[in-house]
Amino acid sequence: MARENQHYKVRKNSPDDLDRLRAFFNSPIHLHQHLDWHSIDERLQSSTFWMAERNKSLSAVLSIPVSTVDVSWVELFGAKKMVSLARSWQELFSGFIEETKQFKPDLRIFSLSYYPWYQKLLESSDFYQAYAIVTLETDAVYLPNVRPLPSNLNMQYISMQNFDLVHQLDTIAFDLPWQMPESALRKAFRNSLYATIILEKKRVVAYQITTEGENTLHLARIAVHPDYRNFGIGGFLIHDLLSYMKRFNFRSLSVNTQSNNEASLALYRKMGFYKTGNNIPVMVYNI
Repeated sequence: MARENQHYKVRKNSPDDLDRLRAFFNSPIHLHQHLDWHSIDERLQSSTFWMAERNKSLSAVLSIPVSTVDVSWVELFGAKKMVSLARSWQELFSGFIEETKQFKPDLRIFSLSYYPWYQKLLESSDFYQAYAIVTLETDAVYLPNVRPLPSNLNMQYISMQNFDLVHQLDTIAFDLPWQMPESALRKAFRNSLYATIILEKKRVVAYQITTEGENTLHLARIAVHPDYRNFGIGGFLIHDLLSYMKRFNFRSLSVNTQSNNEASLALYRKMGFYKTGNNIPVMVYNI
């Protein structure tokens, strides 16, 4: 599909556009990119891009993957710094909606919003803020008391051999839109410093994946099976992570969670975390 007006031609990319897209991302651009550990080059190999061209020059691109579920995230939006952000966004987003609503009439589109310029673009297209991602942190001066792990459970490191079971748990533990594609979760694991699972025999009932910053740790993902909640397993995983942090002299541990996830916020407060004040709006559009 292609749409034309006096300014832009809007179409989806083809394999022949790969070099043009690489050159575009290597030029000065405004860029929003979703937090899922994938690089631009990885996206170029697998994503569909909507492209806005003017005078045969690539001005802006948009990627919103659509799957079998009725939830999508804005994966990427980029526009050259000399073009109109508002016009290029509207042309691309309108092109995406015009096609997608024909086969996904109930689709909800989510987007994180890090930058004021991007927030304005989303609001101009009737996105609304549903809640926010909040950042919490602890320096673990004092380790909180937690319940010991039940005797029928044991903790191990995550490995490539048991990773499929980890992903299966992830799809059970998280509701849409927070379920993570297998490729993104695998990328998080590969980038991790410390990653553990809790097992009952061969069943994975909980896991955590933690990455390393500049003398800091970030709890990138943690999940407990719904059948095993309220037994202190999440607290045990975090306590073990805090012990790891102190043992190797990391300065702090951070974590992100939704502002409306009261159970998660209560657990982190109990474990000594405090809000940093860094909030990322979660914006939603309903087709």
